[in-house]
Amino acid sequence: MKGKINSDGVLEICRSKEFTEQSCIRFNDNELACGDECPAFREPVKGEGFTTKITLCRDIGDLIFTEFSDERS
Repeated sequence: MKGKINSDGVLEICRSKEFTEQSCIRFNDNELACGDECPAFREPVKGEGFTTKITLCRDIGDLIFTEFSDERS
């Protein structure tokens, strides 16, 4: 899976060859982005091999990326 944190700090996942900003799944209106503005958003961690892991809030689980970039300054 390909992913990135864009320059605005929002998590994006590549789906059908396009990166899509991810919304917070805790809110029904989907106006809150999943990203570094949320106090529960964890920093990406390098895993085994070429993987990168992000742990999401409240025991939702981990996302494991085979390609990942962090575009924050």
